[in-house]
Amino acid sequence: MVAALCLTALVTPLITISHANAITAFSRTSNGPVALKVGSLNVRNAALPLVSGIAPWRDRRPVAIHQILAQEIDVLGVQEASYGLHTGISYLAGATQYEDLKNGLNSAGGHFALTSTARYNCVRSTTPYKCHNQDRAASNGTRIIYNTDRLSLVSRGAVRYVAQHGISDRYLVWAVLQVKSSGRRFFFATTHLTGATRLVQWKQLIKEVNARKGSLPVIVTGDFNARKTESVTKTTLPAMRNAGYGDVLNQQYNVNPLVQPRALERVRGWVNTFNGGRQNVADFGFEKLRDLSGNGIDYVFASNQLLVKQWKVVVRFDPDTLNVRGTLPSDHNLIRAIVELP
Repeated sequence: MVAALCLTALVTPLITISHANAITAFSRTSNGPVALKVGSLNVRNAALPLVSGIAPWRDRRPVAIHQILAQEIDVLGVQEASYGLHTGISYLAGATQYEDLKNGLNSAGGHFALTSTARYNCVRSTTPYKCHNQDRAASNGTRIIYNTDRLSLVSRGAVRYVAQHGISDRYLVWAVLQVKSSGRRFFFATTHLTGATRLVQWKQLIKEVNARKGSLPVIVTGDFNARKTESVTKTTLPAMRNAGYGDVLNQQYNVNPLVQPRALERVRGWVNTFNGGRQNVADFGFEKLRDLSGNGIDYVFASNQLLVKQWKVVVRFDPDTLNVRGTLPSDHNLIRAIVELP
């Protein structure tokens, strides 16, 4: 086991309509609940040095594409994607890692779009050189990809966190999306927090989401870099729930197994969301105690009144040897939740 247990209980201009209308109105009323499949994947930046167990992006790319399509994901939060120009790196279908992923999904039969393709918030969005500022909802490696067959983009934006740590600035990226079949709208956000500034960034996230969500249902995904055994979650998990959008698993600080699990079904819920390139699931999950919840650092939060039908950690492994089958898509596992919009 890799984690200790405690068995106790700059905002962007709008795309199509005004911000006020985007967050308060529906073009049509839903005829019934809509099962929305949401996901999150830290793709591991293609420019990072290779480490044991993690293949180059070109080898991981088809696995990520297959998993996203197989899980029929409607909207995906992506973190840590390469967004700049790097010597020796070329992509199969795009100038950035997030465009390469999106274009790969579409080449494989999907119909996906990014809420923003801009690399930088500059008049010339492809380079920061002699940048003349222009808000393009560029957000470094944190992006939102959505299925255009099911969803349409109403508005979008990105907020740079005030507190920063590390060489790459971190952002909260958000969008108001509309279900085409029903007209139902919801507020979706994704993020990637930095270890030394997690608490400050997390508090700002709550403030920013509250300022933009209006009366819409909320879904927030991302790499929060915090296991539920870490003290930061003693503050942040209740704060998210009190703000109106709690964890879809109902995780609590230092509590495992879960008390009153929120998701009706958990698929491989005992597996950690971070695999670290390890090739045996027993090394990143509670294989012998499968009633426990994996100590993940990737989360999905959703409005408290929404029904969460399923939580899933996507990883293929041999049930006898527990060895991962094929190539890992990243040092993180794809996570997916099915959330019902009423």
